[in-house]
Amino acid sequence: MNNFFTRILSGIGLIAISLLLVFSGPWGLLIFAAIVLVFGLWEWNKLLTEENNLVVLISLLSGLVLLLTSFYILNFIVLLAILGFFTLGVFLVDKKRWKPFLFGQFYISIPLIFLQLIPYNYTFLDFSLSQKIQLYNPYLPFMLFVLVWSSDSWAYVFGKLFGKHKMAPNISPGKTWEGFIGGTIMTAISGYLYCLLVLTPESSQYYGNGYHNFSVEKAVILGLFVSIFGTLGDLFESSLKRKAKVKDSGNVIPGHGGILDRYDALLFVILVQFVISYLW
Repeated sequence: MNNFFTRILSGIGLIAISLLLVFSGPWGLLIFAAIVLVFGLWEWNKLLTEENNLVVLISLLSGLVLLLTSFYILNFIVLLAILGFFTLGVFLVDKKRWKPFLFGQFYISIPLIFLQLIPYNYTFLDFSLSQKIQLYNPYLPFMLFVLVWSSDSWAYVFGKLFGKHKMAPNISPGKTWEGFIGGTIMTAISGYLYCLLVLTPESSQYYGNGYHNFSVEKAVILGLFVSIFGTLGDLFESSLKRKAKVKDSGNVIPGHGGILDRYDALLFVILVQFVISYLW
């Protein structure tokens, strides 16, 4: 029972801190991304039984440099050069570790860089800090959080009520196809309602420019893909824990485990929103 209340309280605290940072403007979102990045990369290296502390340090430093650089200079050639420099450093330190290092950056650091673009609907413009503050729309990243939470919650409800067929019993025994299908449908509906009630000209002060237009059709499609790719994110992280023979990726969140345990789905769906928002 104590563990149950600990889980509830820490979950509420985690949600409150996340939303406080998201709604605090560009700096708040950057701080949120930096926290997830540092703990996420630390847990990633531990799940891979990384014993070289220098490689772990380079991994953390690389992620932070990429994140901070992208906040001020969104130039992908520059970012690739930085990533190549640190990858070379890892190769020189330990030739066996450069591939896991690089995969970890693409799994954790790169999505968090793209997260910084969500408040502007992924508009690739060289905004000054004052422009970022003025145009920052917290309801766009908040939508992604809402859809991930909706997917998790509805999949759990439908799985409990109707779940009979396991999706991946050897990786995540609790996931069922019934839960997945029900969660996907309800998350698409959640996207529709969120766009209709929140992302409309009448309900949002941020529609004074063209950067934040997000149609209902996009929101529904995003809801569908959030459920699909969020589930893939959960299964991917579960497979890592199975290989490492651990229950949680870490213990930074009482009753919940690690940062990757809570944000694995989010890391997978950020780039999905990029594709839908920027290419459509």
